[in-house]
Amino acid sequence: MKIEDIAEKLHITCRYLSKLFLKHMNMTLLAYTNVFRMNQAIKLMADPSLTLTEIAALVGMNDSQHFSKLFKSTIGSCPNDYRRTLTVEHLQL
Repeated sequence: MKIEDIAEKLHITCRYLSKLFLKHMNMTLLAYTNVFRMNQAIKLMADPSLTLTEIAALVGMNDSQHFSKLFKSTIGSCPNDYRRTLTVEHLQL
């Protein structure tokens, strides 16, 4: 869903919606969307049958390199390293 669609449904401008969102959520809509996508990606990483490229596509990102950069900047480690920690944690249980 686009910001324009949300604003239209709420009968407000995109600019006002962005201001309200930032004021109440302390982050931009884009930042929120990216955090949400990366959290969804983390959940999907638990499925070893999915490749990182497939996970990127499932969270709405068609460029796996951009996905990797965004994941690292949001989560703090690259997707491969993060996935390895999930595997190690699972084996230790």
